[in-house]
Amino acid sequence: MVYRNAAHKWLIKPAREIKKIIARIPLRRIAKDHEVAAAVAFLAMDKAAYITQNLSVDGGATINIL
Repeated sequence: MVYRNAAHKWLIKPAREIKKIIARIPLRRIAKDHEVAAAVAFLAMDKAAYITQNLSVDGGATINIL
């Protein structure tokens, strides 16, 4: 079996829409580079080998979609 982890930039919107997007994020801000890097570093560890679903680093934005 082949497993993969991926990281991608999710916020690619024009500047005029940024405030509306941030207003829907429970933490009210965009993730900082080091926060995303920490998640990527975790997924690269052997301890994360059993993770087969998504790990969202989105400040809770996914919760508002559900």
